[in-house]
Amino acid sequence: MRAKGLIDKLPHSRRYCLSREGYHVCLVYLKLAHKVYAPLTAAVLERFPDDGKLNPQKLTRLDRAYTAVLQSLDALTDELGLKAA
Repeated sequence: MRAKGLIDKLPHSRRYCLSREGYHVCLVYLKLAHKVYAPLTAAVLERFPDDGKLNPQKLTRLDRAYTAVLQSLDALTDELGLKAA
C-alpha cells in the first residue's frame, strides 16, 4: 500500500496513516459497499427495524456527514439514470 501511495509512514515510528489518495480510495470502497454490496446482500441479512426511527439530532457529526454523502450520491445516480441493485 505504501508503494501505491495509499499510506504514509509516520516519522520515527512503525505506524502508518492514510494518504490523501488512500482516503479517496477508502471512500470509493465504502460507497461501493453501501450502494452495491449492501443491496445485493439485503435478501440474506435482516435489517434492524428501528434503524429508520433514530432521531437525527442524536446522530454524530460523522454520521450526518456520511448521510449527506449518501444522499448526494443518490442524487447523482438518479441524475445519471442509474439505479441501485
